[in-house]
Amino acid sequence: MGVGTLLTFETGVPLDYRGPSHDGFRRSLRGQVHTWAKKIDASLTLGVTDGGVRMNDLEGNSFEMYWEETA
Repeated sequence: MGVGTLLTFETGVPLDYRGPSHDGFRRSLRGQVHTWAKKIDASLTLGVTDGGVRMNDLEGNSFEMYWEETA
């Protein structure tokens, strides 16, 4: 996703539901992930060159926001 991308979540029955999913969102900076972790009151998992925050919705789908340094 890039600049101008809007992601929304709505309540209701999922269309063509096939079970829990996992979506990951990469951010370019550690601070961006840290800011989101604070906003949603989630713990941030830190590595040496990467880290992120993970959460689950009520249907068991997992969402992750992370960053990783590239060489």
